[in-house]
Amino acid sequence: HILLALTKALENIDDVISIIRGARDVPTARADLMSKLEIDDVQANSILELRLQRLTALEISKVEEELKDVREKILSLEKILASEDLRRSIIKDELKELSKKYGDKRRTKISFREIKARTIADLVPEEDDVVILSEGSLLKRVSLEEYRAQRRGGKGIITSTRKEDSVKTILSCSSHDSIFMFTNTGRVLRTLAYEIEKKSRKSVGVTAASYVPLQEGEVVEQIMKAPESRESHLVILTRNGFIKRTPAEAILDMRSSGIRIIALEDDDEVVSVEAISREGNIVAISNSGKASVFTTSEVRPTGRTSRGVRAMKLKKGEYIITGFIAQDDEEVLTVSENGIGKRTPIAEFSVHHRGSSGILVFKKSERTGNLVKAIPVRPDDEIMIITRNEKTIRLKVSGIKSQARVTSGVKLIDTSDNDAVIEVSRIEPGEEAEEDAEK
Repeated sequence: HILLALTKALENIDDVISIIRGARDVPTARADLMSKLEIDDVQANSILELRLQRLTALEISKVEEELKDVREKILSLEKILASEDLRRSIIKDELKELSKKYGDKRRTKISFREIKARTIADLVPEEDDVVILSEGSLLKRVSLEEYRAQRRGGKGIITSTRKEDSVKTILSCSSHDSIFMFTNTGRVLRTLAYEIEKKSRKSVGVTAASYVPLQEGEVVEQIMKAPESRESHLVILTRNGFIKRTPAEAILDMRSSGIRIIALEDDDEVVSVEAISREGNIVAISNSGKASVFTTSEVRPTGRTSRGVRAMKLKKGEYIITGFIAQDDEEVLTVSENGIGKRTPIAEFSVHHRGSSGILVFKKSERTGNLVKAIPVRPDDEIMIITRNEKTIRLKVSGIKSQARVTSGVKLIDTSDNDAVIEVSRIEPGEEAEEDAEK
């Protein structure tokens, strides 16, 4: 298009020069050129921008040659566009040329094996963690490695919740475990451990409602790992002294919206949940330091909506603080609010019938303070203790002296500065090395 205009200008060069010299301004020159040469404004502008050096005979020849080449190119491209066979032939030749230039042996291997579908769990590393639940239903997952084993009686290391909140319970688990949450309304909901946000021990948790559909006013009271067997049973103990046994498969097959697992009175709550696959002794312990011990066979399985039966006879002001299933080869570790603890062989806990007032297993004193928690342990286990001031200590059970049932125990954690123990949990054994407490 431009070349055609330049050719016309060169053929009428005297007229072009006369028009440009005689015009009073550029728009006038452009309009006169368009009229004289029968060209458009784009072509007229190209003539006005023409440099004088292109008026030599050599430059004129170059313009004519360039115009000839362009016309031939246009003709060739029009033929290609009009012929599918010609287009295919060109593509074939170009591919052959590429093959010569870049072709080499295949570097990847074609496999005909069946590819297994991957899930999110396949991409998540399996690690030892602890899940921490606060009184305000905040959850966080922390690597167990952040809590190194320490010497008995140490100050512990700082963990964190909100200032107005405190730790309710801790659960040792694998990152691939299913975590079941039991609420104040008697419902149970499920999530996966790796779905709970992993944080540092000093970070604040995330509300449980981010992981499960809690209803208005509903809070999480207890958490547990998935039962190892579908044939196992859940044993649920409440603050008001009721106990219930129900098939575990009820929660393994439940819908994502959760199910009701126990009928609770308005002033009652779940204090412990445990899965059992064989018979043993149920130990229910009250805030007064008494334990009711009876066999699991005394609690018959019931449906999901029942309240359960009486586990322990409670006096006014008494309530259940914890409960568990103990085997004959285990010991019972008791820990008080002032950080005093001991382990006692389960053989010293005489077995009675369900509903008894219990026997004294903890002697309260000014040194000990109130009993906070009791759990079943073995010598090669480890425990984690958390205090009101957000200090955490990880201890080897073997370092805690085994004593008689009515003794007070030894110092497990420093609770000075108006501190107090609020939770104790058994965790997976870790590294052998001990480490001094962090202030």
